[in-house]
Amino acid sequence: MARLAQAAFDNVQRSLTLDLGAQSWIVYEEKSGTNQYGGPFTTDETAQFLIEIHSSLLAGVVNRIDNQKNFVPKLVELAHQSKDLWTINRIAKKLNDITGVDFYPWDLHPLDSWWEQNSMNFTNWPFDEYSKGIDAVKACRYDQALTNLDFVLTIDPTADKSRALAVACAIEIGNLQKAQQLNTNYAIGDGRWNNGHREE
Repeated sequence: MARLAQAAFDNVQRSLTLDLGAQSWIVYEEKSGTNQYGGPFTTDETAQFLIEIHSSLLAGVVNRIDNQKNFVPKLVELAHQSKDLWTINRIAKKLNDITGVDFYPWDLHPLDSWWEQNSMNFTNWPFDEYSKGIDAVKACRYDQALTNLDFVLTIDPTADKSRALAVACAIEIGNLQKAQQLNTNYAIGDGRWNNGHREE
């Protein structure tokens, strides 16, 4: 019985190791009815996915993260929270790509040792302020939403969804100067949050 369990564990280890070197992998896409959107996704959309997406789809979200160091604290947290070895494997790959830390899903001790020494070098993406901003937009509290979304942009100027919503909030409260100031420097020039604005 112990020999069978060891063989099964060895097979899982081999599969996970091969997955780390795979040239293709699953990526997350949004679906609404028959419509499908595969990106590009903004950093704040990715942040939202990281806190909302079910674990079976989380690996696809992790695979979409580029070299975004503000997501490192969340990825470390998710490596500990996830019960899915394949998701942790994708997190391990992404953390290795971004930071160089090397660990495997069946042994998080190297990650913990590295994090203990390096956690102070990373600023967490502003998940709480973003969530408060989105909730305030839904409740039509545009002053509060603008404050929270503007804070998100100070931490992550590439958060195009927050930028577009902050522009809308500034217009709603009649602060056209703030709206004009915010309605520039979109990270994705032809993205869906760009409100038709094009950089010269």
